[in-house]
Amino acid sequence: MQKALFILLCIISLGSMGQSVIETGIQVSGGWFFPAKAYDGSTYKNGMVSGAGVYAAVRIWKPLSLVTGAGFQYKVMQEQNFIPAGGPASQPGYPVAGEYRWDKFQHHSLLAPIKLRLALTHSFFIQSGMEVAWLTNYSRVNEKPETNWTIGVSSRKHKLKWSLDYSKGFKDQGLGETVNGVTSATIYRNQMLQFSLYYPLWQK
Repeated sequence: MQKALFILLCIISLGSMGQSVIETGIQVSGGWFFPAKAYDGSTYKNGMVSGAGVYAAVRIWKPLSLVTGAGFQYKVMQEQNFIPAGGPASQPGYPVAGEYRWDKFQHHSLLAPIKLRLALTHSFFIQSGMEVAWLTNYSRVNEKPETNWTIGVSSRKHKLKWSLDYSKGFKDQGLGETVNGVTSATIYRNQMLQFSLYYPLWQK
């Protein structure tokens, strides 16, 4: 379902290139990363998300535009895991007695959003679409790439634009890494609330 939607939005994007490009510019964002539980028993600590990149807005029809771009995204979360006992000689990375610990998971991703933006007034918009993210800093990743749907509102003041978007993963994401003999892994459903600023560098 998410692949078909992404392909459809890409076709719309390519078909719109014959129209006038409204603007291209830079974008920065920050917000709250609050992963949804993939199964009962998971305990998470919410974290933050930040990012930066470039964007392009293309007019499809007078009140409707397509917004796409590319960028880098960083987000972080923690999950509580039980670490089983292991003898120091046989498994040096494990505790002598079993214990709970908080594992931190930092995500470095390349991001490609594609959204449709509808103007309700001259300066207020609603928007919805998809984000495709390629996680780059884990050797074991279930969803490559990870796809999320997004919905939000945006507005502008002079040249500066802002948006507030909610996004959630289509599927559960699993990732893990082994360091010094200790494996850290997590399964979650992506969920974020982001505030973004857009500044145009070129307009047509």
